[in-house]
Amino acid sequence: MFNNIIDIFSKIKKLENKTKKIMKYGYISAFIVLIISATILYTYINYYPSPDLYYIGLEIFKIGLIIGISSFVCGFSVDTIKKELIN
Repeated sequence: MFNNIIDIFSKIKKLENKTKKIMKYGYISAFIVLIISATILYTYINYYPSPDLYYIGLEIFKIGLIIGISSFVCGFSVDTIKKELIN
């Protein structure tokens, strides 16, 4: 298991700069969506306990997680495809 983690870090270091930049923008957008979700859920807890507000915050949180994970996976897949096309 420890070798798999080392392999992931070595692959991250070998990514192209464009791919790293795209992944970074994906993480930033996911972080912004997660902050919006946390704000909505905070409002639900402290000010306005409506079930609709809770479900909206929860769905936005799911969207933020999907954006973050997909930017990670897509970054690696794009880099792998680029390297295979070059070779």
